[in-house]
Amino acid sequence: MSVALRARLIGIMKRQMSSNDFHPTSYCEYQFEKLVGQGVERMRINNAVDQVSKVIQAESNLRHLIDYFCNYSKDVGTYPVLNDDAFDSALISCPPLWPYRG
Repeated sequence: MSVALRARLIGIMKRQMSSNDFHPTSYCEYQFEKLVGQGVERMRINNAVDQVSKVIQAESNLRHLIDYFCNYSKDVGTYPVLNDDAFDSALISCPPLWPYRG
């Protein structure tokens, strides 16, 4: 289930980026995929992969995470692109969004 969930979340991530007309660099996109992988692993460890409510929460929080980075790029004046340095700075101030952050 973890592999299917990861693929589903990556699809949601890409659609959310597209709907925001948001274009992170390759590095940033890799980091987003890494966050998704870490989130799925956290869910697996907590036996949440098969809990519908937790999957829905992970999907919703992923959308919020992408929106946060998109808005951050607007705040720093790089929108619709998020460059590598801006990603790293945004990650430091990112709010806790289970299972991706905090």
